[in-house]
Amino acid sequence: MSPEAQPPAPRKSGGGAAMAALIGVIIGALMGSMVAMPIANSARLQQAYPRAIMNLMERDYDRLYDAVVQGQCELAANSTLTRLRSLAADTLEAFEADGDADFVAANQRMIDALDASALSESCQDAEAHLDKIDRQCESCHADYR
Repeated sequence: MSPEAQPPAPRKSGGGAAMAALIGVIIGALMGSMVAMPIANSARLQQAYPRAIMNLMERDYDRLYDAVVQGQCELAANSTLTRLRSLAADTLEAFEADGDADFVAANQRMIDALDASALSESCQDAEAHLDKIDRQCESCHADYR
């Protein structure tokens, strides 16, 4: 061997292990997110029905309130009141609360308030009934939200 031709220096192997660890962490994170997404979606879907009932009840209450403000105070003839009453009856099933005596009682008070509002004879009477319905909503939400 001539002094000019030297054998190549050996390669350092420290960078390969760090790269393998980084790739392992990235693959682990991807696998974790792929497992977590369906679990998170199933939890969200379990709450879809109760959330939908509450959204519809809020919308129907707002429509009744707007009707009374506009002078359309015969609530018994209002189909929105009928739908609101039906939704109130569905809340026990939606929230799977048949065994919760307090929730059942709160739900019955809401149904009673809705039934009484159908008997409104004047705009002032209808407003009073809507206020009672609103208080029932707030009372239940204070305890169960």
